[in-house]
Amino acid sequence: MIIHSIHASNVLKYTRLDLDNIPAKGIIAISGANESGKTAIVETICFALFGRTFSNDLDNITRTIRWGETSCSIDMVFTGTGENSYKITRSVDKHGMHSAELFRSGEDVPFATGPQAVQDEIINACGFDFEQYLDSLYLAQMEITSSASQAETIKGIAGSAPIENIMDDLRHEISLEHDSIGAIELEQNRIRTSVEDLDIQEDKLPVIETEKEQYAEQINVHKEEIKVIQGTSTQIREAGTQLQESGHALSAAGRDISINKWQEHLGNVEDAIENVRDSVNTLEMETELRTGGKLKKYTESLQERLAVFAMVREQCQGVRDELAAKLGERGSKPREGAIPLPKHLARLKRRMFSKRLYKNLMKGALFIAVLAALALWTSWGLLSQAPDSNLSTWLSGQPWLTGVETSLLLSFAVGATVITLLLFVLSMRVGSRIREESKDIDEVSEKLQTARQQADLLDHLQDRPLPQVYEGLLALDNSNLNTALEDYIEGVGSTFLSEQGFADHQQKLNNRLDDYASNVATLRDTIATRVGTLNRLSEELHDKTTRLDREIEDILARVKEAVELETIIDNMEPSLRDHRERVKVREMALQLTAGTCSNIYTHFNQILSKYTATVMPKLTEGRYKQIQIDDKLRVRVFATEKNDFADLDELSSGTQRQIMLAVRLAISKALVEAGQHGKQFLILDEPFAFFDRERIRNTIKSLPDLDRNISQFWILTQEFEESAQFELAIQCARDTNELSVG
Repeated sequence: MIIHSIHASNVLKYTRLDLDNIPAKGIIAISGANESGKTAIVETICFALFGRTFSNDLDNITRTIRWGETSCSIDMVFTGTGENSYKITRSVDKHGMHSAELFRSGEDVPFATGPQAVQDEIINACGFDFEQYLDSLYLAQMEITSSASQAETIKGIAGSAPIENIMDDLRHEISLEHDSIGAIELEQNRIRTSVEDLDIQEDKLPVIETEKEQYAEQINVHKEEIKVIQGTSTQIREAGTQLQESGHALSAAGRDISINKWQEHLGNVEDAIENVRDSVNTLEMETELRTGGKLKKYTESLQERLAVFAMVREQCQGVRDELAAKLGERGSKPREGAIPLPKHLARLKRRMFSKRLYKNLMKGALFIAVLAALALWTSWGLLSQAPDSNLSTWLSGQPWLTGVETSLLLSFAVGATVITLLLFVLSMRVGSRIREESKDIDEVSEKLQTARQQADLLDHLQDRPLPQVYEGLLALDNSNLNTALEDYIEGVGSTFLSEQGFADHQQKLNNRLDDYASNVATLRDTIATRVGTLNRLSEELHDKTTRLDREIEDILARVKEAVELETIIDNMEPSLRDHRERVKVREMALQLTAGTCSNIYTHFNQILSKYTATVMPKLTEGRYKQIQIDDKLRVRVFATEKNDFADLDELSSGTQRQIMLAVRLAISKALVEAGQHGKQFLILDEPFAFFDRERIRNTIKSLPDLDRNISQFWILTQEFEESAQFELAIQCARDTNELSVG
């Protein structure tokens, strides 16, 4: 790119700046004191091309406007790539309104309008961007000793910029992958910390299960005990009810019951007591019910009192034997000459039967004799008194009266009457004897019945009411038996036979029943208390079991959560492996691209070193010819005096700047050659600081011959020795704000 003209208004120092017919080849010298506007000229060039300067970026573009003015503008004509001519116009107002247009030579219509469109086309038109311009074509005095600031430009020149971009992308991607790996590992560590924070104690599960089983066994034991004692309580209640019923039955029975009834009632009471005892024996509780208490003793006393009646029964045995003899029972032996009552009664009945049979025969004969006497007397009377009557006639015609005389008939009638009287007398005597026999039979029958009743009484003493037995035994009128009865009733038998004794018995029995019922109630209360205690213990064990269940659930939930977290960690592993694999791939790619860049830099440094070997002797009067530049553009120079490469800080300041100027010129040459954009300009801002006059003269003399493609040199300095060696000399002054050069 070669600049041909510049026309600016209110840009930086100048209200008006007009530079026309700028030489396309040679040195353009710009001199003047400090703050005279030298740098403003080259900044105007930069503003025209890029809409900014190295001191004012796009955000501060309004600073380009001259102080006190509202806007600024510039027109610049230049030759760009392909020897094409362009015109660029640019303006900015104090509000930041920025406009730009780019024209091709000979055209009135811009082919690019607007700051961004012009910016994009400038790169094509000029062959460089803002950064490359600053790093290669604009050499400020303060940067001349540093080559590292041009690293990006050198990358573009050397052709490593795309690879460096790829490397940067790889590094960025590696960084992102490492960030992802770090994030995943951080998340995994966080999850592992969460797993550790769960404080899972799976080893406690068997202990908890064992403890839970023990609690369950204890609960079952309590339940069984509750079931047993509740069943026992029911049995005790039923047995107590049975006891009360049998006891009250005994108490309400009265005196008129038999020994068997007494024993039956007592047996029922004792059975109920035994039932209670059997029920109580299953309990581990102290109570009088185990022994039956006073009630048991009382029933045993009653049994003993009843047993004493056996002595009376012993006395009854002799009487019973006598009765057996009287009754003629089998196996009995009557006294000598005594006839058993049944046998005697049978005899009497047989005799009675004979006499009654005889009496009946006598009655029949008497009846016949009466009939015969009546018939004979009637026949005699009719025949003797009314022989002519029909009846007499009829009688006379009967065969049995044929030939019988009336006198004979009378004799028969008298004889029949005598016989009738005799039969009547005999019949009366037989009737008297029958009545006597009947009395005997009645007496014997009564005795037999009495004996049988007495025998039945003696045979069923146990089944008859005791008072009735007592009265019946007294009726036997047996002295020994009577003595035994008196002893019994005056002794232990008074309870059963004496009204007062029986009343005392009822009172004692009721008292014993009440005491027993109280003991049953107390025991049932104790059982209820025990059941309550067992239920409370069971509830406590159940609560403990529930707590253990919750603890198990908590552990299992923690285990499940831990498994889920571990699964999350495991699920992260494929992604982690992918990221690590991508890191490996990118690190390998980075290594390969780094090797490629290293080769590029080595080749570029070789080219740069070759060019500086040509330029540097001209700038250093042949004292320094060879340099070394590493990948970071650190420069070392071969010193002939030292016969080795030396660092720049081992050289003088002037020599350092000569060498770095040669390096910058070499970089500019490389840019021009790399772009192959034709002729190029170069701006050197105060390049000769710390140079002596000789070095300045030699440098200025050498510049036009350094490279055929760098033809336009803009050099800014405070003063020059002479201006004849310049194609154009521009003198700047502090006291003027306008500059016009043609």
